[in-house]
Amino acid sequence: MNLILTSGLFQIVAYRDHPGQDNSYVTKTLPFTSNTHELHHFLDNLRAGGGGDGPEAVIAGMAVALGDLEWRRNAAKMIVIITDAPPHGIGESGDGFPRGEPGGWDGLVLARNMAARGISCVSQPGEFDR
Repeated sequence: MNLILTSGLFQIVAYRDHPGQDNSYVTKTLPFTSNTHELHHFLDNLRAGGGGDGPEAVIAGMAVALGDLEWRRNAAKMIVIITDAPPHGIGESGDGFPRGEPGGWDGLVLARNMAARGISCVSQPGEFDR
């Protein structure tokens, strides 16, 4: 993976799935950094796989990105969601949490809160080769 950063701070919130579907972690965070070696190391140690259903903890990742991060007040803000699966609770066949995000977060409410705080959100679906 080639990562070219000229300026700015970047944070990664990795997400998998909730216990019962995946027992490794729901979210894992690399705090804001401009250190490309830290970013590479964190990304290189992420592994996809496992889970007992198709949907993943996408909404939990959004909640952490919105609520737990220390965003700089006047910075340009963007969240990029990279996923190969939909969130829980949208009608996906075999969803282990068909009533929605087990943490109780509502994806639409989170998206509206992001917009109100000037945070753009982009989703990049698909699978990636390293």
